[in-house]
Amino acid sequence: MAISFSTLMTSLVFGWLINPTARHRSILMLAFVAASVVLGECTRASSGARGYLTTADTSVVTADVARSLSSSGQFVLSGPSGGTLPELSEDRARNIARLWVKQFFPWVRRSIETARGEKIDPSRLRACSRIYYAESPYEPLDETADGGAARRAYGPWWVVPLCVEGVPQVLLGIASYATDIEVRNDQILLPRLGGSEFVWRGIPPSVGELPVSPERAAQLAAQRTGSRVASVPRLVMPHFRDGGPALARWELTLTPAVRLRTAQGEPPMTETRLFVGPEAAGQFAPVLLRAAPSQPDVTSTTVRISATRGYKEGLTLKRRSSGVVRFLPILPLGR
Repeated sequence: MAISFSTLMTSLVFGWLINPTARHRSILMLAFVAASVVLGECTRASSGARGYLTTADTSVVTADVARSLSSSGQFVLSGPSGGTLPELSEDRARNIARLWVKQFFPWVRRSIETARGEKIDPSRLRACSRIYYAESPYEPLDETADGGAARRAYGPWWVVPLCVEGVPQVLLGIASYATDIEVRNDQILLPRLGGSEFVWRGIPPSVGELPVSPERAAQLAAQRTGSRVASVPRLVMPHFRDGGPALARWELTLTPAVRLRTAQGEPPMTETRLFVGPEAAGQFAPVLLRAAPSQPDVTSTTVRISATRGYKEGLTLKRRSSGVVRFLPILPLGR
């Protein structure tokens, strides 16, 4: 099971991705094929491909942030923080991505290539040099009656751009809570009651990075506001129904504070925390966003318990104290 976005396939896959559903492994494979028809564009991560920014411009960050850059001039990004639930490590996520290409890509190849607009050679498809950990805005779900599918869907994700010779062509999302994925004899074994382990999108060459590299996000924020970036970027997930890993955005702290207004024409305001990333599904050009003034403390979702026992309504997602699930595009006015 996973989480999906659209009709028939969209409803099949929507129910599959967004209303996580427990099913046996054979049914899951059918869902894999269906979901591929719906999921669409992707990413060029910071792999060193021509035209992509992979080194931070120290003129757009504060002195403290500049001192924290790696020897290659990149941001040193956070990963799992050792919370109450076990998570996949970066190394394990990379290995799972490698096996996913061999084992599952053939099932979804046609739709990914259609979305990209050209053929993809799976024998040359590799995880790009950097993969990203996207934090969840929600506290971990206690409910596991669906095999943990909703917990995985609304938890943190590894965002894994897959490259051919340094050019990202597929965006693969791997749920960080999917620690019950087994690997035997170089094969992925999914749990019998599984779901929401993976999502994927093909990459049209015109889309570019998705997410943009954190260095590019910092440059965009600084250039458009005139302020400097005062924090290491953090990749944050939206509410899963709003786009999943493909709409993950970089959270940045800026100094001095930025005067801005929203595209809705509200009175000017001052902010230090902004986000860089897609505005909405299908609109992947990076824009500046702010947290909406009103953030729901709890959100209800629905999970499918089993093919025979139906759905469980009203599952409650509790927002983390600093989590953001509603974003507004903004127009900077300067300092």
